[in-house]
Amino acid sequence: VFEALLQSFQSTVLTAYKSKFAQFVMFYACSLDPEDCGTQFVSRLLEIFKSTIYPQDWRMSAVAYLASYLSRARFLLPSYVTIILE
Repeated sequence: VFEALLQSFQSTVLTAYKSKFAQFVMFYACSLDPEDCGTQFVSRLLEIFKSTIYPQDWRMSAVAYLASYLSRARFLLPSYVTIILE
């Protein structure tokens, strides 16, 4: 189920112009299993941001959603957030 949600996020929310609230559904899903789902979400956003095969606006959205997620996810260990930011 989470993989389908992640794929939907990538194909609709990430490419949407000025999405305001849809990302919070994904953030909530990640909060239910941060060690697995949260890690997958972070990995996917980092992959999109670092890869040059994606359009620049997708890459900018990915890093913006990553920053929003890391700043709001109180269930993530500070050491994990530090590793991601490095």
